[in-house]
Amino acid sequence: MSRDIFISYSHADQTIANKVCQRLEEAGFSCWISSRDELPGEQWAEMIARGVDESKIVLFILSNHSNNSPACVKELALAHDKDKIIIPLRVEEVILSQKLEFFLVGQQRIDALTAPIEKHLSKLIDALSQLTKRPPPKDTRPPPLPRSRKKKYLTYGAVCVAVLILIAVAIFIIFPPPQPPDPQLVTFVNYEKASIGQNGPITAWNVSWPAQNSVTINGAYNSNNGTTWNFMVTATKFDSIADATAYLNDHIAGYTLNPTTPNPAGPLGQASGISVPTAYGEYTQSTGSANSGNQVQYKIYQWGNWISIRQDQQVLT
Repeated sequence: MSRDIFISYSHADQTIANKVCQRLEEAGFSCWISSRDELPGEQWAEMIARGVDESKIVLFILSNHSNNSPACVKELALAHDKDKIIIPLRVEEVILSQKLEFFLVGQQRIDALTAPIEKHLSKLIDALSQLTKRPPPKDTRPPPLPRSRKKKYLTYGAVCVAVLILIAVAIFIIFPPPQPPDPQLVTFVNYEKASIGQNGPITAWNVSWPAQNSVTINGAYNSNNGTTWNFMVTATKFDSIADATAYLNDHIAGYTLNPTTPNPAGPLGQASGISVPTAYGEYTQSTGSANSGNQVQYKIYQWGNWISIRQDQQVLT
């Protein structure tokens, strides 16, 4: 089935991709998006190839996540080979990686850097209308009200807004939002600190709980060989192991979790005194060389449906 637009994005930007897809389809465009259009039993490579083949234009949601996504690079390479029109929609300030720069250099991009993203999509719709030779959607808004009626409705509207604000404040006081994080994530953070502490004294440690389903950890430690390592850990909760695996494949090429291996890291769990879940995995990918000042290591942990990606960067002291 022919589509107007193939939406290429990182799974970490799923919410943004859904909003863009919904707005484009409201404007009359047919979209292909992997989260909805995957066929049962279809392999990822086969699914993406089919989606690109069926679409006239590839809309690439450019963010810090997609800029470093091996899967997104493969999608753009396929679109380039098939001579598809590629439109970058930049949702974050980002410096293009070398791999993406090859496919996007010279492409006219559309910026949507501030929230809400919906306010930036009219320009995207106009551009897509020109490319697909489709007239832009008609303005279906009703004619403006007479001044007297407008003033009356504005007064009513202000009263309604004030009442809604009072109701929202009362609900917040009576029913305060649940406090993150859940106990399993607290255990993970304690484990992470204990494991880092084995490598040398921790010189900085900052934990942020932006939402119930995510956590970020930033800091540094002095390793036993006399160098300093800066680290950044991001942890995200998923609805299923399949979703978590897709997220890992999107970030670390070739990652495979072996849930039958209880603790590949060995002494870390024992030294921290924390029980390591059986559904636990670790994958390490290093770039650069030891003691060179530019070595980066990636480690991935799985605690049930909690997935963390840790990046360590060596800094010579």
